[in-house]
Amino acid sequence: MKTQKMVKTAKALDKVFKILQRVVILCAIAAVIILSIFTAANVAAPDFIAGADSVNVSVGPLTLRLAEGAMPGTILGYTWILVVGAIVYIAVMCYVLGVLRKMLRPMAEGNPFAPSVSREIRKLAFAGLAIGMIANVMSFVETFAAVRIFDLSSLLQNTRLRDVSVNFHFDITSVILFFVLLLLSYIFQYGEELQKLSDETL
Repeated sequence: MKTQKMVKTAKALDKVFKILQRVVILCAIAAVIILSIFTAANVAAPDFIAGADSVNVSVGPLTLRLAEGAMPGTILGYTWILVVGAIVYIAVMCYVLGVLRKMLRPMAEGNPFAPSVSREIRKLAFAGLAIGMIANVMSFVETFAAVRIFDLSSLLQNTRLRDVSVNFHFDITSVILFFVLLLLSYIFQYGEELQKLSDETL
């Protein structure tokens, strides 16, 4: 009975991950197409975007609402930085979903300790570490780019603020997750060896 539940769950999750892979790829393609259209429109008519009443600029959890005329004409450059970062992130996420689907295949066949599972968990550990590194780098790039591109120091020069600086904190969650998944892969590898010995005994 427990094996049947595992098989059903593995098959259902495989379908969900397959759909998610397609959705994130479509979202990335749609973002690039839409941004390309806006870029082409701005080249044809430079006031196309600059004519907006106001623009929201997000820097981490902080959102600045810039009034008309206060926004530099570099919003597209900043947006392209965000989109390129998102595409890199999406590519790694698609790889992770593919690895998860490979892990689920033997489980869907009722064999959770197949020889390939521990190897796929190790791949998942390194992919998770890569995602964490990308997130940290993009957080820094996004904040630094916003300060430089939008020249926040000059925008705020008439206020009581003297200067704008960037404080970056490195998130080590992905490193911890990496070691947990690596340990899990060794546990599964041990289970695979026990399963092999059991099969040989039978």
